[in-house]
Amino acid sequence: MMPASGRVWVFVSAALIAAAAACLYAPVVRFELTGDDYQLMQGAKMASHSPSALLSAKGPFRPLMVATLMTDRAVWHHRPAGYHLTNLALHIATGTALLAVALQLGLGLGPAAALSLLWALSPFAVESAVWVSARSDTLLAVCWFLIILFWPRSDRALTVPRALAISTVVVAAALTKESWVATPILFLGLGLRGDGSRVRRSLLAAAGSTAAALVYLAVRVATGSTLPGTSSSAVTPRSPSGGRSRCWP
Repeated sequence: MMPASGRVWVFVSAALIAAAAACLYAPVVRFELTGDDYQLMQGAKMASHSPSALLSAKGPFRPLMVATLMTDRAVWHHRPAGYHLTNLALHIATGTALLAVALQLGLGLGPAAALSLLWALSPFAVESAVWVSARSDTLLAVCWFLIILFWPRSDRALTVPRALAISTVVVAAALTKESWVATPILFLGLGLRGDGSRVRRSLLAAAGSTAAALVYLAVRVATGSTLPGTSSSAVTPRSPSGGRSRCWP
């Protein structure tokens, strides 16, 4: 177990990472919504009036992400600042969660903090902080990070509560973005450099999540829906001039 002084430095590092990301991306709360954000607003409006629309197999299947937009819509109505504030909070939370993940995987505090800070401030992660339509990427990252944190270390057994927690997070990932089908690769990675029982545990989890992903993909194909890696822009509302629609739904 980490000594008390070590935990203090972890909290200090997490606070500094969060503060740096908040300072860098604070201006986004003054941004308007753009592009695909409006398509998502349409989906959130439809789901607000008809919750069954959340589970529709047509188009992108991201009910958990749409549910967060419904919450934003109920709280912030037509104020873009609220939607951006939620995205910023999720981005900061993901950056600090990466610190915990890096420590869980065996990195020292210095390298773990540097990695987390690099991700939180990197231009490659700017979309998750700036674009509301990129929220599903952030939520999926949170799900994958939680799987790593719930995954037992080599000296611990996979208890029933821990297994249920991991299963719940996998379901949440499936409700977040189609790219969740890559989750079996994560489970395989968690079995690397482990003993026989750890490898078997990883293979079992990868096999179970692969079976779930195959069923998911079969349903998507059978319903003619969007598959992972394909674009949904064809169904995005456009203005008469050919650009993205910029009217609030």
